[in-house]
Amino acid sequence: PSRTCSLEFAGSPQFLEPFTLTFSGVTELLVPASHPWGSSLSVLSAQDTGAGRYEFEMQSGDTITVVAPNNSFKPTPLRGAA
Repeated sequence: PSRTCSLEFAGSPQFLEPFTLTFSGVTELLVPASHPWGSSLSVLSAQDTGAGRYEFEMQSGDTITVVAPNNSFKPTPLRGAA
Protein backbone atom coordinates (compact mmCIF):
# COMPACT_ATOMS: atom_id res chain seq x y z
CA PRO A 1 0.00 0.00 0.00
CA SER A 2 1.08 3.55 -0.75
CA ARG A 3 1.94 5.79 2.20
CA THR A 4 0.31 9.13 1.47
CA CYS A 5 0.19 12.37 3.45
CA SER A 6 -1.89 15.41 2.44
CA LEU A 7 -1.46 18.87 3.92
CA GLU A 8 -4.20 21.44 3.33
CA PHE A 9 -3.35 25.15 3.35
CA ALA A 10 -5.62 28.21 3.35
CA GLY A 11 -3.03 29.97 1.20
CA SER A 12 0.51 31.28 1.36
CA PRO A 13 2.35 34.49 0.52
CA GLN A 14 3.14 32.99 -2.91
CA PHE A 15 -0.31 31.45 -3.58
CA LEU A 16 -3.28 33.27 -2.06
CA GLU A 17 -5.91 30.59 -2.75
CA PRO A 18 -6.39 27.36 -0.74
CA PHE A 19 -4.31 24.39 -1.90
CA THR A 20 -3.31 20.86 -0.97
CA LEU A 21 0.16 19.32 -1.05
CA THR A 22 0.07 15.53 -1.30
CA PHE A 23 3.16 13.43 -0.65
CA SER A 24 3.34 9.78 -1.73
CA GLY A 25 5.76 7.05 -0.76
CA VAL A 26 6.16 8.70 2.65
CA THR A 27 8.99 7.16 4.68
CA GLU A 28 9.00 9.64 7.57
CA LEU A 29 6.45 12.06 9.04
CA LEU A 30 7.21 14.21 12.09
CA VAL A 31 4.46 16.34 13.64
CA PRO A 32 5.80 17.66 16.94
CA ALA A 33 3.75 19.66 19.41
CA SER A 34 6.63 20.83 21.57
CA HIS A 35 5.35 24.40 21.68
CA PRO A 36 1.74 25.52 22.26
CA TRP A 37 0.00 25.80 18.90
CA GLY A 38 -2.59 28.32 20.09
CA SER A 39 -5.25 29.61 17.73
CA SER A 40 -2.90 30.35 14.83
CA LEU A 41 -2.44 27.76 12.10
CA SER A 42 0.16 29.73 10.18
CA VAL A 43 3.14 28.30 8.39
CA LEU A 44 6.08 30.71 8.62
CA SER A 45 8.23 28.97 6.02
CA ALA A 46 8.38 25.88 3.86
CA GLN A 47 11.40 24.41 2.21
CA ASP A 48 12.60 21.44 0.21
CA THR A 49 15.85 20.54 1.97
CA GLY A 50 16.81 17.96 -0.67
CA ALA A 51 16.55 14.18 -0.97
CA GLY A 52 12.74 14.35 -0.75
CA ARG A 53 12.74 16.05 2.67
CA TYR A 54 10.24 18.88 3.18
CA GLU A 55 10.06 21.07 6.29
CA PHE A 56 7.21 23.37 7.32
CA GLU A 57 8.04 25.77 10.16
CA MET A 58 4.91 26.62 12.09
CA GLN A 59 4.23 29.91 13.84
CA SER A 60 4.50 28.02 17.14
CA GLY A 61 8.15 27.21 16.41
CA ASP A 62 7.52 23.52 15.69
CA THR A 63 8.67 22.09 12.36
CA ILE A 64 6.55 19.52 10.51
CA THR A 65 8.78 17.25 8.39
CA VAL A 66 7.72 14.98 5.53
CA VAL A 67 10.15 12.67 3.75
CA ALA A 68 8.79 11.32 0.46
CA PRO A 69 10.09 10.90 -3.09
CA ASN A 70 6.95 12.30 -4.76
CA ASN A 71 4.65 15.25 -4.20
CA SER A 72 1.87 17.06 -6.01
CA PHE A 73 0.24 20.50 -5.72
CA LYS A 74 -3.51 20.97 -6.21
CA PRO A 75 -5.56 24.16 -5.81
CA THR A 76 -8.61 23.39 -3.65
CA PRO A 77 -11.93 25.19 -3.35
CA LEU A 78 -12.90 26.89 -0.13
CA ARG A 79 -14.84 24.61 2.18
CA GLY A 80 -18.54 25.24 1.92
CA ALA A 81 -18.16 26.95 -1.46
CA ALA A 82 -20.51 25.83 -4.20
